[in-house]
Amino acid sequence: MPSPAPEPLAARPLSIWLVNPFDDIPGEGLPPLRYWTLARILAARGHDVTWWSATWSHRRKAIRSTPLGIREDEGFAVRLVAVRPYDRNVSWARFGSHRDFGRTFERLANESIAAGHMERP
Repeated sequence: MPSPAPEPLAARPLSIWLVNPFDDIPGEGLPPLRYWTLARILAARGHDVTWWSATWSHRRKAIRSTPLGIREDEGFAVRLVAVRPYDRNVSWARFGSHRDFGRTFERLANESIAAGHMERP
């Protein structure tokens, strides 16, 4: 007797991380862009979605904080990674901010996985 077919991947919830430090996040009073929409769709399909973004808003050039109640309102989590601010889009300060994001993201992600707070995607 043949073994049963494996369950399709789409039927099993996945741990999905979206890493995008640029797009606007929920709570900033702006309409959803690509990553926000993608996070909503994936969460609506039952996946555990975490969107990693930066504490510096690229569009508004302002510091931002994690919106309260985001998981309840949108169905996914937002984790903010501390970065240095920058004023101009083409500058060494922006390059440094991106370097901050990469290094800090790697550290926070590894710490969260090791502590059992998050699943590896």
